[in-house]
Amino acid sequence: TYCHETVTDARKNKLNLVQIIEECKTYSIVCVDPEHLLNMSWRQIVASDTFRANVVYGCIDEVHLVNEWGESFRPQFKHIGAFLRGRPPSSVSIMGLSA
Repeated sequence: TYCHETVTDARKNKLNLVQIIEECKTYSIVCVDPEHLLNMSWRQIVASDTFRANVVYGCIDEVHLVNEWGESFRPQFKHIGAFLRGRPPSSVSIMGLSA
């Protein structure tokens, strides 16, 4: 999971999490929280040719929260759709999951 906690832990342990994710050797699945989608490091990951070549799909978990709680709960929710339409390769399937 690419979130505040894992980014902080990686820094403390002197790991280059961006490079690790870009290489697509360590993780088969990468989850990112909405707060990091527009982060420069995440943009670097998504721009990586290796990462782009290995992306199979994008998924929004708990998608019902986007409309139910929206901007008042987590303002970054409004950027999920634009990110998924504009950053990953056009061949990537997008899905939303809900309980």
